[in-house]
Amino acid sequence: MIYHLTTHTAWQKTLDSGKEFYTAASLDTEGFIHCSYRDQVAESANLHFEGEDELVLLHIVEKRIKEILKPELSRKGDVFPHVYGALPLEAIEEVYVLVREKDGKFHWG
Repeated sequence: MIYHLTTHTAWQKTLDSGKEFYTAASLDTEGFIHCSYRDQVAESANLHFEGEDELVLLHIVEKRIKEILKPELSRKGDVFPHVYGALPLEAIEEVYVLVREKDGKFHWG
């Protein structure tokens, strides 16, 4: 399974839109939606969402988006899943809330 981190505001905007898919700003700016494997979630949250106290974590079923999913190397040499297109809401299995803990970090897994 793969995961995508987003803010409550961005997720609520998707839900309020009535559309059957989710898009992230990175789809316009970079051509894909950033995702993480389970063991990468906490690090990604702490690295990219410094000003947020809560995040929405979308649990995505890979086989539902296999045509637009591509694992790719990052600058550090780690492999991350990237979604090249709008993410169908039907591909999202679960929606979780991540809360910044007392130590100032997000934890997952």
